[in-house]
Amino acid sequence: DPLKPDSPVKSGSPVWMIENNPPAEGPENQSHYVDENGNNYKKRFLDNQEEYIILKNYFQKAELIEIFESYFKIERLIYGKYYWSVLLNPNQ
Repeated sequence: DPLKPDSPVKSGSPVWMIENNPPAEGPENQSHYVDENGNNYKKRFLDNQEEYIILKNYFQKAELIEIFESYFKIERLIYGKYYWSVLLNPNQ
């Protein structure tokens, strides 16, 4: 069943990704730290207040194109103030 999370994606299937941009983070848009490679780490909390650190990098539209175009055909890329979304097909 392709809707089950443990089902693999079929070869050649399109991929849709969506992610927020910094304004969507709200006023608490501060890094926990940035490493020597420029990776941005942020602090997050679970419902039970358990704390954890996530890797959270933000990309400009040109950077997304550069990252994706060597591996995928970009069918559609939307880059807004609060989020970006991309529909990708594998390069044949």
